[in-house]
Amino acid sequence: MRRLFVYKVLDIRKLKGGIVFILSLLSLTNINAQTSEGYFTSATIKYNAGDYNGAIKDYDKAIGLNPQYAEAYCHRGDSKNKLGDFDGAVQEYNKAISINPKYAEAYCNRGNAKYNSGDNQGAIQEYDKAIGLNPKYAEAYFDRGNAKNKTGDRKGACSDWSKSGGLGFKQAFELIKKNCK
Repeated sequence: MRRLFVYKVLDIRKLKGGIVFILSLLSLTNINAQTSEGYFTSATIKYNAGDYNGAIKDYDKAIGLNPQYAEAYCHRGDSKNKLGDFDGAVQEYNKAISINPKYAEAYCNRGNAKYNSGDNQGAIQEYDKAIGLNPKYAEAYFDRGNAKNKTGDRKGACSDWSKSGGLGFKQAFELIKKNCK
């Protein structure tokens, strides 16, 4: 039986020459790689390394072992989104939401897939749902601000970026400085 020992995964990007380094530290934590959680962890490591196709394969295995694993569907959607398969990503988020209708991250990520496909109004609706479920979801405010900005709603974008920054999402302040004078 193959076993994977993982303590922590660190994604250190843009070090010397732009190379991506992934550091997996061994620990006493023993995660069986042939469980849904083990495949999920392996998929997450691959995702963080930029191996989105490899991540999808491991998310497939996690879901095969646990068809009600909402997080695995959501993260498989993230991999598809990174690969430009926005419709496929939306289908994954739909499945995650059908399993857990209160999964704010899945709504936000479905919004990201819609935003990436050019459906800004659809994205805003998804971010609204995520924020409705978690009013302190800084990233959802940030992303909704980006979508509002694309639709020409500068005032709404600035308001969302301000809320996002106030909730601790530091990237929002850069957009406020650039766009909200």
